[in-house]
Amino acid sequence: VSQSRYFAGTISVNGTINGCSGANMTFTVTINPTPTLTVSPASITMCSGSNAVISCNSNVLNATMTWVQASTNASGAANGNGPTVNGLFTISQTLTATSNVQGNVVYTITPSALGCVGTPQQVGVTVNPIPTVSVNPGAQTICSGSTTSIVLSGNMQGISYGWTVSNNNNIVGAITGSNDSIVQLLTNTSTGVQQVTYTVTPSLNGCIGTGVNVIVTVNPTPVLTPNVANPQ
Repeated sequence: VSQSRYFAGTISVNGTINGCSGANMTFTVTINPTPTLTVSPASITMCSGSNAVISCNSNVLNATMTWVQASTNASGAANGNGPTVNGLFTISQTLTATSNVQGNVVYTITPSALGCVGTPQQVGVTVNPIPTVSVNPGAQTICSGSTTSIVLSGNMQGISYGWTVSNNNNIVGAITGSNDSIVQLLTNTSTGVQQVTYTVTPSLNGCIGTGVNVIVTVNPTPVLTPNVANPQ
């Protein structure tokens, strides 16, 4: 039955014994449909701190969705239930990875309506942790014409590190790049102390971490100018 309620009609029952008939009794029979459930998407991969959004659709307009969750290395998922609106319902929960490994949440969603329970559907959610970056050293001072040596490391294996450059007036050699270390030959084209800022950003599994600034101070190379007196 695709409607929210189907009335099959009435049934009349008459009993007889020894040629004698009793009074007719009439029964009304109501056939309620078993709700079906369609979920979208069937699975989710997301970054820690994002919302897991699951759309539920039932063939019964006034169905109720009830769900239970099972979490591993993730927080934020909770059991719940709610009525559909025109057969539609959305589950939205913010999930956070609780360690440096992928978290997992499995939602088991069951539709019900008018005392009839439909077949449960499951949606699996993978929660990727947010990568972080550590820089060593956190700041560096070099002489003009020398090479930076900044090592980048993170909280997980496989992190990619990229950096941008700013505040690099009068500095030659500082360029945007990506690697697990910043090794660049820098030249100070002025006679004063100059600085360049590298902003390093980690990324892994499509998740972007918070950028960290590294300031490199580039001292000028002293130039000796001899002062020769005019011969007499």
